[in-house]
Amino acid sequence: LWTDSYEREQGALFAIQSSTALQVAQELSVELSETERTRIERVPTTVPRARELYLAALARQERADLEELLRGIDEVEEALALDDGFVEAWVLSATLHGSAQFLDPENVVEHRNRLQVAAKRALELDPQLPKAHAALGFLLLSRKDWTGAEAAFRQALRLNLPPSGYLSV
Repeated sequence: LWTDSYEREQGALFAIQSSTALQVAQELSVELSETERTRIERVPTTVPRARELYLAALARQERADLEELLRGIDEVEEALALDDGFVEAWVLSATLHGSAQFLDPENVVEHRNRLQVAAKRALELDPQLPKAHAALGFLLLSRKDWTGAEAAFRQALRLNLPPSGYLSV
């Protein structure tokens, strides 16, 4: 029904994603709130190497072994050293450390501490990011703070739900 082509430099991946999302919303006649538009237009990182490292770490997240997980942690930490404001990388760091605490029990305290740092930094950078609240929820679960974890997960769900006008029965 609708097609378009995009030709840009390789480093413009996030700009292409934003442009495509905005164009799809326009074609579907979806009204975006100012917050939604700002989130879509925001470029996660302008550092190509940070993006490459993030994507590599993201791919390792799906693997079940500790060695791949630890390599992913190294990659995402290198990405964060290049771009401290890369909120998605902070969320991934929290996620990887959250998984590592179970696969690397000798270093559980270190993984939980780094999970906390990453989740809190992600929330500092974007308090409205659902995945950042979910990362906080996993931290609180690991500390057996059931009430706090539930509140964080509920906030992640609230922020992730589209406004009621988007859904039709």
